[in-house]
Amino acid sequence: MIRERLPSATIVTYWQLPWPNPEAFGICPWREELLAGLLGSSIIGFHTRFHCNNLVDTVDRFLECRLERLLAVERLPEMESRCDGIYGSDSN
Repeated sequence: MIRERLPSATIVTYWQLPWPNPEAFGICPWREELLAGLLGSSIIGFHTRFHCNNLVDTVDRFLECRLERLLAVERLPEMESRCDGIYGSDSN
């Protein structure tokens, strides 16, 4: 992972697709690996606050046994929602 090689790097992930609720995400066989990769980001962006909340709920559901360790790290990813899309805000 990038974070292991460059611990102080700023890593930005913009998740273009809707993030599923924990129940739908639960069928993914690589769920823990995906979450670990995303949580290595400095900033995680989503289209809507709803999708942002779905990720938070998913982390709570599937990493709850590690939540205490997660909260003990110095840096947690910043999450935000944006509606810019691929053409920017000037496009119709």
